[in-house]
Amino acid sequence: MDVNNKRENELKKAKRELEDIQAQRDSQMAALRKKSQDAINELNEQIDQLQKAKQKYTTRRTNRMMLMTA
Repeated sequence: MDVNNKRENELKKAKRELEDIQAQRDSQMAALRKKSQDAINELNEQIDQLQKAKQKYTTRRTNRMMLMTA
């Protein structure tokens, strides 16, 4: 009987440790997902700003060319 109780206690301990490890992993994965999404959002913002700057430059260049040919 003592051997069975000892094994059951070891199994319970192993299950608790596994649950703790899984909880830590889930927490780390959530943090990595958030960090990744934040980086993506920042890059998308930079892309938008660059596209606006390009459009502004293109518009100015077109206006200058029109003035030069007029």
